[in-house]
Amino acid sequence: MLLILGRIVVLLNQVLSALGIVSGLAQNTAQEHLKYQIENTVVATSLNVGSPTFGLAALFTLLTTIDAKLDALALDLADIPTGPQLAGSPVTLPTTPPTGYGVDDGTIASAVWGYILGPGTQAAGDLLHDSGWSAVNHSIAGAPALVATSPYFVQFGSWAGNLSPEGPTHGPIFPLANIRIDDTLSTFLERESYYTDWAPLYDGTYQTAMGDGDFYYRTTIGPEEFIQLRDTLFFSAPASSSGAPVWPGLANVTLSTPVSIATGLTITEAMDGVIVNLTGVPTRANFFQFDDKPRYRNLGALAFFDDDGELEDSQNLGFEQEIYTPQRMFQAAGVKLRAEGGVSGTVTPWIKTPV
Repeated sequence: MLLILGRIVVLLNQVLSALGIVSGLAQNTAQEHLKYQIENTVVATSLNVGSPTFGLAALFTLLTTIDAKLDALALDLADIPTGPQLAGSPVTLPTTPPTGYGVDDGTIASAVWGYILGPGTQAAGDLLHDSGWSAVNHSIAGAPALVATSPYFVQFGSWAGNLSPEGPTHGPIFPLANIRIDDTLSTFLERESYYTDWAPLYDGTYQTAMGDGDFYYRTTIGPEEFIQLRDTLFFSAPASSSGAPVWPGLANVTLSTPVSIATGLTITEAMDGVIVNLTGVPTRANFFQFDDKPRYRNLGALAFFDDDGELEDSQNLGFEQEIYTPQRMFQAAGVKLRAEGGVSGTVTPWIKTPV
């Protein structure tokens, strides 16, 4: 465009130059070739001004084109949003789809599902078909899926339907450390699993509905297996031990609620031992001195008993703070204590925390 404008300026200068020549010649003495010079100059100038490429007509055409482009640009600018698209604000789509949009669906689908997922000759559509049949077969067979929160449960439902199970953080739990010596599978589930309304099934397992009722949780063990598990935890010797329980360190035990010492006292709960803390003794009590720790005589005694009520031999109360464990059991079902008048303090059962 700049080149064309430059040529037009040159043409205008030629016109002015021709007029100047005519004026100069008219003031001088006429010569024989004057008219030919004037004629040639005028003809050349006329041809240049009328040129379709560099003349005034070309300038008009160029200006017309520029004006049309400016009008189109103004219309485009009017369609630009006045501000940025805000998160959460709906996007306004054109009422008429762009050219070619939404047509030839068959070709698009063929390109997607017919794409070969190498190596091999399996196409994407073939694998989709196979996975669909897998879902149908799982549903027909009632195949369960594992629960992320515990190996003692599975979840199942219509895997081929338009349904979905709950997420991994919502599954039931099976805290072995919370099993009590008198628990059954039903009482344990109702109290500890985070779910209730567990119902027995024909195979002895228990199930309960998930939140939406489209899927279910089911146990992987029945009542008999639970009793075996419970008794193993309470009455079987650990693989690395063949003797009575020993104190494993404060970080490895769970302390129960302290119970105040009385003349006669029975605590019934599963325990690996007790801690006796004496806070008061009779003034007449005799004792031996172990460096800075006194050990009293004839204050009382305690005896552990098993799940059938039999007691083992008693152990005397002595130090102000003392730990006691069963002598003939891997774990006791409770303890009995007798104390002389004037003895005060607490008895705290403890149990080893499962690793």
